[in-house]
Amino acid sequence: MTEAEWMNCTALLDLWEYLKDNVSARKLRLFGCACVRRIWELLSEKNARWAVECAERYADNPSAKQALHHVAGKVNIAREYAAGDARFALAAVFHVADNSFTPSLHRVRAAILEATKAVLAIKGNSERIIQTSLLREVVGNPFRVVSFDSAWMSPLVTDLARAAYDERSLPEGFLDSSRLSILADALEDAGCDNAEILSHCRSLGPHVRGCWVVDLILGKK
Repeated sequence: MTEAEWMNCTALLDLWEYLKDNVSARKLRLFGCACVRRIWELLSEKNARWAVECAERYADNPSAKQALHHVAGKVNIAREYAAGDARFALAAVFHVADNSFTPSLHRVRAAILEATKAVLAIKGNSERIIQTSLLREVVGNPFRVVSFDSAWMSPLVTDLARAAYDERSLPEGFLDSSRLSILADALEDAGCDNAEILSHCRSLGPHVRGCWVVDLILGKK
């Protein structure tokens, strides 16, 4: 795969195969949650939304493991009694939540891929473009490894990145694009001249947790 193909590909499996194991379980989990939030209106079963939220918390805080395991079991039981799109929706949530506590990156990859397939079954082929865009949002461009100069880490930059990560628009889970644009300005003021970082912050997104620039600033993998 070339860089141009990576940036324009709308086949998630192709991007998935190119990445192999060169992506963390945390980023995969957050990508899966971002995809499942696309069907939030269908998650009417009382434990389904809680499961997505638990999976997001677990991505950053392993102490949420017990709650995640508990709610994943409840979602799995619920999907046995569901039908139609509700069944696909609960399957997507279950795959995001189940195996999210496993140490095996291979199993996490497999689970998240199943979650995206369930979302596609509901949303249709046009969702492929959204999913590949979300994966690039989280992973970035593997053809251009970007490092973050500690000299750019002003208190304002850190505060803006942390606020962008914590204060999302819910239930979509989007980071505030206007705040990220301000972050780009703060980075420039601090001496950042990296075009990839600045242009990503100023892009419309959507931006979600796991955003490669915000993660870079906050030191998240």
